[in-house]
Amino acid sequence: MVARSGIDILIGVGPRSQFAIEAAKAAGMTGERRIFWFADSEEAGSRAMDILPTGCLTLVKGSQGVRMEKVVEKIMDNPEDKEKLLVRQEKEWQNR
Repeated sequence: MVARSGIDILIGVGPRSQFAIEAAKAAGMTGERRIFWFADSEEAGSRAMDILPTGCLTLVKGSQGVRMEKVVEKIMDNPEDKEKLLVRQEKEWQNR
């Protein structure tokens, strides 16, 4: 389904995303600059700006345990607004 959706770039985060990555490859989504996988959201967040073209529309989706808000913080236009716009910004979550 991912390969047929017309998306340009797929970034997988965490072990469960391997299934989506493999399915996209099997369905014909290929190219080394189109599919990326990272072990965790910290790594994905630090690399996202190098991968995503400026001004692109980006859907970020993941389970609570993967903490995709860390990726969103890195690609936000105004990361200083993260406490107003992102989930799990309380101190107890930041220390996890």
